[in-house]
Amino acid sequence: MSSLATFSGLKAAIADWLHRADLTTRIPDFIALAEARITNDISDITLLLSEGQIVTAAGQRKYPAPSGFIRLNYAYRREPASTPMQIVSPRALAEKYAFEQYTSIPNFLAFDGVNIVVHPTPNGAYTIDYTMQDMVTPLSDTAPANVILTRFPGMYLWGACHEAAIFIRDNNLTTLTEQKYQAALTNARSVDYLGDATLRTDVAMRSGGSFNFYTGD
Repeated sequence: MSSLATFSGLKAAIADWLHRADLTTRIPDFIALAEARITNDISDITLLLSEGQIVTAAGQRKYPAPSGFIRLNYAYRREPASTPMQIVSPRALAEKYAFEQYTSIPNFLAFDGVNIVVHPTPNGAYTIDYTMQDMVTPLSDTAPANVILTRFPGMYLWGACHEAAIFIRDNNLTTLTEQKYQAALTNARSVDYLGDATLRTDVAMRSGGSFNFYTGD
């Protein structure tokens, strides 16, 4: 079988498993569909978490989110005292803004799909540290590998083969590849990356608990 370490190797491996030369040109589509599913299925895995920071400016509510940003996981305001911020939906934040148009220390945070939005409107400069979920970096000829393909190639292989099975309407293959994909997913989710990650945060990020960026408590 072909190596699964790169995009080209993955495409060759999928072709090997499918035994369908007529599907070769469609394999990139199957990979893209699998990629979208993988992003949703492992949305809270630590490999897809990263850190960011914004420093607010008086009167400014919105701040551009980094590329690949999907959602906020946790946020902590440094000033005037180290305080966890409450992450809410964009709709909830918009409703609060509609009735509470004043400037103060921001306590709420939302991601509207483009920007990180704070509330109340800041009355000065405040440093906000946050953790975010990144999207799975799409594979291509110019981006031949990503962290998920490197660590969990089975998710890509069986996810793409499953999409192919649906396309060719092969019920038996659809069932088999779904079982294989679920096994790969279970394996990925069973690995606890929090223990050896470099993030300063803890399980509290995802459980709703509190975490102090500075004391580690």
